[in-house]
Amino acid sequence: MVTPTTSCMLLVCLVVVAHASRPIVVGLDEVAFIQHDLSKRPQAAQDDPAKAFEEGFNEHAKQFGEVSAVDMARFIGSLGAMKAPTVAPANLTYVAGESALVKGSGDHAGDWFPCQIKGVGKRPHEYRIFMPSVGNITVRAVALRKVQPEAQSWLPAFAPGERVEILAENAQWSGHWLQATILGQGSVPNTYYVKVHVAEVDALPDVPLRMLRKRYEPAASGCSDSDRMQVMHTFLQKGNLVFAGWASKCENFMPADGVVDYRKLDQCLQEVFPVSPMCTSCGVDFMKETTSRCSSQCGPITSACKSFSTPSKDCQDATAKCMACSTPALLSLFECVGIDDNGLPGKLEKFQQAAASRLLAMPGATDGIFTALLQALGSSVTRL
Repeated sequence: MVTPTTSCMLLVCLVVVAHASRPIVVGLDEVAFIQHDLSKRPQAAQDDPAKAFEEGFNEHAKQFGEVSAVDMARFIGSLGAMKAPTVAPANLTYVAGESALVKGSGDHAGDWFPCQIKGVGKRPHEYRIFMPSVGNITVRAVALRKVQPEAQSWLPAFAPGERVEILAENAQWSGHWLQATILGQGSVPNTYYVKVHVAEVDALPDVPLRMLRKRYEPAASGCSDSDRMQVMHTFLQKGNLVFAGWASKCENFMPADGVVDYRKLDQCLQEVFPVSPMCTSCGVDFMKETTSRCSSQCGPITSACKSFSTPSKDCQDATAKCMACSTPALLSLFECVGIDDNGLPGKLEKFQQAAASRLLAMPGATDGIFTALLQALGSSVTRL
């Protein structure tokens, strides 16, 4: 039996098909009216736009007055637009132990952080999660999203023992990249257990990937003949001004907090000595070796040596200890640059002994080293 309601329904369907290529626009007043009306109906009717339309057609027709076919098409379109987004049950979306990303708030609004699902919450669409440095918390499902491996394929994967750099967030070193070593995987996916090479910092658990990067490793080290010529000319032309230029141009590579930025060091070396990046890598390697092995032995020089022209006893003691540790690295530096031996090891040993005997203040105590260095540079560039 065809009722007036079903006849109108058929007519509306035909009009909708006929106008399928035309945009359906829903007025704000109509949407507000539909929202108000549908909120009074049973849930079953709200979930089914067609059923809601069939049940409310006559009532809406009276209030709309002369209803055109286009108006009815817009009405059906508005019902479809008013459907609430479906949310899968919590226990079907995530499972305990699964890794996910949780949306930050406050200062971290817009950022997504790694977490681990611990289980469903007490209320629908809630989850208990674990976040590094935060602990166990409960969040709504809308604050979570799946980890897409293909979306994170650019992120580096680190192996235990690998040397890395970690972005410091504490007040003392905030913004610095510190030298560190990967100890193993963290308790949360995509995090790592990291040993930081700073005395005041212990090993850190669950460090997220966003705070880690590959350690800066310059290209293969070594100086060419033209590089050695440039180094020698720089010393001969500027003399002690080389060290003054070093102090002015390279002051930022080691700030007052003592954290070495090897990228800045490499850049400033290229400014002081106009040589190739492969040659300045020799200096970067030397600094890495001394800072990692001799920081405790060479650190006291900063406070003990107020003047190198008239070194105090404490300064000479600190210098001797530093030289004892750093001499092997110095010899490696000379080898990397390509400087001929020319008795340099013996000169370095003599310098160390003079410091240990507190004889550095004696006239000519240090001249032999710099003379030998220049002679070695000179003999090495005669091969040109």
